[in-house]
Amino acid sequence: MKIQKLIIHNIASIEDATIDFEQEPLANSEVFLITGKTGSGKSTILDAICLALYADTPRLDNTKMQGDVDDTGKDIKIDDPRQLMRRNTGEAYTTLTFTGKNGVHYEAKWSIKRAHNKPNGALQSKDWTLKNLDTEKTLNKINEIEAEIKTAVGLDFQQFCRTTMLAQGEFTRFLNSSDNEKAAILEKITGVDIYSKIGMKVYQVTNDKKYAYEVAKANIEGTKTLSEGEIQERKQTINDLDAEYNTKKTLNDSNVTKRDWLKTEKELSVKVGDANSELQKAKQIVESEDFKQKETLIQQWNNTIDA
Repeated sequence: MKIQKLIIHNIASIEDATIDFEQEPLANSEVFLITGKTGSGKSTILDAICLALYADTPRLDNTKMQGDVDDTGKDIKIDDPRQLMRRNTGEAYTTLTFTGKNGVHYEAKWSIKRAHNKPNGALQSKDWTLKNLDTEKTLNKINEIEAEIKTAVGLDFQQFCRTTMLAQGEFTRFLNSSDNEKAAILEKITGVDIYSKIGMKVYQVTNDKKYAYEVAKANIEGTKTLSEGEIQERKQTINDLDAEYNTKKTLNDSNVTKRDWLKTEKELSVKVGDANSELQKAKQIVESEDFKQKETLIQQWNNTIDA
């Protein structure tokens, strides 16, 4: 993530402050050093960032102090972030504008106030919001904000405190973490989790190739190699089968020719039968009385045509 602007109002030792990281002299600086006397507000700047992002701070989350503090007749826990509100003020807030690792621009705001904004009013519940500056959508439910912050920052509150916002003694705690826990956190803040994914893919591909190798090896080992005598025997069998095939093919060709002859003979027999039938019809016509009378008439005609 990239912090762009931080606004602080009545948080701990800071009454009002605006830090714009996109303006000079901070805009072109890659490293910042916060210096000052004790109580000048160095830690308050870090508290303000944590409050806006997580509604909590490392200094209160890790405090060993216990008990409650009386505030206008109500008991407030020692580790309650609302304790960071400056004394004798009616309201306090911190606003953080930043760009998440997902490329989205956000504005996170944490604020509290007393009843009627009076310094002696009862302390009210915190108001925590996260606004998507690209879509203008504002989240105000705690579980929705926490989920979106984890997506934008890439770390939950505990991981953020143990890596990015290290309170006193927290670096030792980080160093004493397990290897897997440190690796997971460092991958997130350095963006090299891609190598874990590549490693998992390489492991998967290696297992797949190993399995394919074992299957191929088993097939090879289960394959029987023929001796020279067996090879010659198989070749002879192939030659015998080829010869048998050629003999049966020749016989089949002869049978096909005979079949064609029989088919032609049958067709011709049908035609002969049809021709004989037509011939009988013609004979009946020629031998009929009507045909004979017509034939006699034609002969008489031909004999007397000149006359």
